[in-house]
Amino acid sequence: MERTPDVLSEKCIREADRYAGLGRYLEPALAAAAEIRENAALSAYTAALADAMRDRERFVQDLRTVRFPQPEPGKSTLACDFIPVLALLTQLAPSVERMRARQIPEDVIAASLENTRECLRVFERRYGRPGMDMHYFGWSQGFLDARILRIGSLEFEAVPRFGSAMTLPDRTVGPDEPVIGVHIPAGADISHAARHAAYARAREIFERSFPETRFRGFACWSWLMDPQLAELLPGSKIAAFQGEFIRCPEHWESDAVFEYVFPDPVSSPEELPEDTTLERRLKAHYLGGKRIDEMCGFIPF
Repeated sequence: MERTPDVLSEKCIREADRYAGLGRYLEPALAAAAEIRENAALSAYTAALADAMRDRERFVQDLRTVRFPQPEPGKSTLACDFIPVLALLTQLAPSVERMRARQIPEDVIAASLENTRECLRVFERRYGRPGMDMHYFGWSQGFLDARILRIGSLEFEAVPRFGSAMTLPDRTVGPDEPVIGVHIPAGADISHAARHAAYARAREIFERSFPETRFRGFACWSWLMDPQLAELLPGSKIAAFQGEFIRCPEHWESDAVFEYVFPDPVSSPEELPEDTTLERRLKAHYLGGKRIDEMCGFIPF
């Protein structure tokens, strides 16, 4: 059986960086690989993880069983923080080939594979050091399999089942119908021009690259769909963004707002920052005993 290239070699990491564009995270990745090479158990685990990732369908099915090694108390976390990153890097070249086979444009491929660097950045902002945990590792699998693509300022996902039922004036969209999921990266431009340019190009790419699927519309599962935001921020880009979606009746309790707006851990709402209008109004909202939850919105084709 052909084995995965040496996941811990400097050559392998630098070659993968052609796709990942790690930037300032390249040197920490190389330093982590050097640490792992000195530890037989971590070396074996990282190689096994990279090998398992080659069988994409099975790996994604078994993803919930994956457990990353934890650093010893008081020791550096660098090696363990970068194990999932190093394993991901081995899959970037095969991912490029999968995307090209589906006629995905080169600029979209390049933007999509920058997800690894973005995960490192968000993790660093949240925890004060670069790395990746299971949350970001699981999210990254969609980019490797060309299920999630960065197109313009937004990210779009081929979702095989809508999961909800929508009764529209001219038809009903059922829970088993496929849709294109809309994801909003941190700091994304959601102005009218930017989002509509992304929508138009996403629909064209997905319909061409996934001809076997008849997508019924765009769907967005997000805290940005909570109608309370339009009351808190009337006339804002957020209000305009969510106003274009037809909302599903379901909602889910969620703390996602703290991941995207307030990523720095706090022990109480009183400690939340107030540096922007959004932060100030959300803080007042939570101090008033209210919360922002996730809802689903739908834009039919």
